[in-house]
Amino acid sequence: MEEDNKQIWNNIIINCFNENKGTEEFAIQTLWENIFIEYLNYKKLEDDIISHKEMMIGSTKKIITDIVLRKDNKDFAVVELKKECFDACDKKHFEQLLSYLKLLKIPIGILIANKINLIVYDYNKDDEDQQSIQIEFDKDNPLGEKFVNLFKKENLNEAKIKDFVNENYKIEKNKQELEKFINDEQFIKSILANYFKENGYNQTTIDLLFNDYKIITTHKVILPLTPTPSTKLSPKLPTHTLKKSISHKLSKENAIVLCEKHNISIPVYNTFANYNGKIYPANVKLDYLNHDWFILLNNNEEKKLHILKIPANTFCQANFYIRPDKNLIVLAFDSDFVDNHPFYEIDNDFSKYIVGEIDYSKGVL
Repeated sequence: MEEDNKQIWNNIIINCFNENKGTEEFAIQTLWENIFIEYLNYKKLEDDIISHKEMMIGSTKKIITDIVLRKDNKDFAVVELKKECFDACDKKHFEQLLSYLKLLKIPIGILIANKINLIVYDYNKDDEDQQSIQIEFDKDNPLGEKFVNLFKKENLNEAKIKDFVNENYKIEKNKQELEKFINDEQFIKSILANYFKENGYNQTTIDLLFNDYKIITTHKVILPLTPTPSTKLSPKLPTHTLKKSISHKLSKENAIVLCEKHNISIPVYNTFANYNGKIYPANVKLDYLNHDWFILLNNNEEKKLHILKIPANTFCQANFYIRPDKNLIVLAFDSDFVDNHPFYEIDNDFSKYIVGEIDYSKGVL
C-alpha cells in the first residue's frame, strides 16, 4: 500500500505538476479533478467530489471554491487551486481559503499552487494563529506520500489529518529553532573553541585561527566541479552519493558559487530561475531595474547555467508585465532568452545581455 502511495505521488502528481507548469487555472482544475477521481477513488456520480460549489451569500448565489471533497454525504475538505507561479503561502490566497472553510463550517483546507498548503482549521484560534504545513512537489517526499494516503476516499479521517498537520508543524518549528544555531557563526566558533581547548590548544592560538576564517553554513554541501591536486574528493564518499549530487537540481546558492569559481562575481541584485521544459519563470522586485542586475538561468537537463547582466536603468517598469497582487515583475524567458507575454503584447529580448555560459555536466554539485 505504501508503494502505491509513492507511485501516485511520484508518477502521477509530480509528473502532472511538472508537465502542466504555465497552464491556466481551468486546466489545473481539470487535472486535479482527474487525480482525485482516478487515483484517490472519488466518484463524481456519488457526489464524492463537487466542482465550483455554489452558496448563497446574502441574496446572491456565488461560486465560492474550486473543489469540495465529501464523505458520507457531507462536505469534508475544500481544495483551492492556483497556478504554479503563485505561492501557496501567499497571505491573500490563504485568507481566501480560510474564508471558504468558515463559510462551509468545515475544518480541512488544501491550497495548491507552487506547493501544497494543508490546514486543519481550529475554530478556537484566530486566523493568524492557525497551523498549516507545506508539502513541496518533490520526488520521494514522504509528506507527499502521506498526503496521498490520507486523502484517498476510503481513508478520510479528520483526526488523523489533524495529527499529521500538528506533528509536522511542530517538527518544522523545531527545525527553524535549530537553524538559528546552525547559522550563528559565534555559536559554532564557541563550540569549536571548547573542543580545541579540551585538546590542549591555548586561547591565543584559537583566536588567531578564528581571525583568519569566516564560518558560513549552507543547506547543501558544495563540492568542487573538477578536483585539483589540492582539492581531491574523499575516496570514502559513496558512489550513490555522487550520482545523487549530479542529478539534483542546481540551487541558487550553488549557482552563485559556480559563477565565483569561473571568476564571475554576482552582486546582491540577482535573479535565479530553473528551466521547466517550457520557460524560465521568475518574479522580480521593481527596484532591481535601478541597479546592475544579474540573471542566472539554469537548464538542469542540459547542465548549463546562462549568466545575463542587465546594466542599471536599461529597462523601465512599462517594459514588463507586473504582477498586480504583489507589485512584482513577472518574467517568462523562453529558450531563446526572450521574456514573452503574448496576451500583454510584451516581448523583451534578453539574449544580448548574456555574459557567460557555464557547462557543469561533468561536475559534482
